[in-house]
Amino acid sequence: MVHWDSTNQWLIVVYLFGLLWIINFFSAVEAFWVSSTAALWYFEEGDPTAPVLRSFCRIFYHVGSLAFGSLLIAIVMFLRIVL
Repeated sequence: MVHWDSTNQWLIVVYLFGLLWIINFFSAVEAFWVSSTAALWYFEEGDPTAPVLRSFCRIFYHVGSLAFGSLLIAIVMFLRIVL
């Protein structure tokens, strides 16, 4: 049997926020990967070589921006759920 004290309630809040952040981070990575692949394919002269792999390598240069943007979105989503 689970006793609902304040520690358990705060853990649920932290897990919910972490879940929102992780979901938004993976969504941002996916959107970046697709848009970077499309940009490489469209703007490169001739036939691009491995645009999907090159876009995946670009993700590592932009992880901080993707994480910060997903953090802001997670904060707003969390406030909408709580309020």
